[in-house]
Amino acid sequence: MFRELMVVIRIWGLLKPSCLPVYTATSDTQDSMSLLFRLLTKLWLCCREENHITEPDDALIDECCLLPSQLLIPNIDWLPINDGIISKLQNKQLVRLQFGKAPGLVGHTVSSQFDAFVR
Repeated sequence: MFRELMVVIRIWGLLKPSCLPVYTATSDTQDSMSLLFRLLTKLWLCCREENHITEPDDALIDECCLLPSQLLIPNIDWLPINDGIISKLQNKQLVRLQFGKAPGLVGHTVSSQFDAFVR
């Protein structure tokens, strides 16, 4: 499943490069997506049949162990702000919605993102 997702991400990246994941490769000539896809394919080949699972060979394990030194994944130190309607519903606060009017949330001002609905 993850392999198929990587193919979709690669296709989206061809159409819109901002859809590609952000990696820092230690080598300029190395394509990080193809490296990950190749390693995942080798792992998938080891366990694709449920009744005949084989152990990955030592070369594959060594390549996987070297992966953190070849690709650097940036830390995500931000959290999205929880200021939408769904966050209010999750907090079990009463929210009264009316079609054609921007939602009036307690403690929040109506932002410009709802202007299209107010017309």
